Amino acid sequence: MSDIGIVALIVGGIIVLINIVIQFSNLVGIIQYAFATNSLSNYWKYFFKGNFSARALISSLIGLVIAIFIFFLIAPFVLYRKYILKRNA
Repeated sequence: MSDIGIVALIVGGIIVLINIVIQFSNLVGIIQYAFATNSLSNYWKYFFKGNFSARALISSLIGLVIAIFIFFLIAPFVLYRKYILKRNA
């Protein structure tokens, strides 16, 4: 591999890492809101409003994959807090 290919690979990796950090920082606010309201109803609305752009398609697709993964991670906790803990209170 030539030197310019290695530089391009490093720059591409840095860009992807920066996009992942930005997506995570945006998703943290959405996750905090979901836990504060014990609701997942606005999760996708806020994600597509703040994190998805047609102009930045690759970054948006990376964020979408992360958002889907995190949605399935937090859904049981939010639903547990909404239905089980509300009955016990």
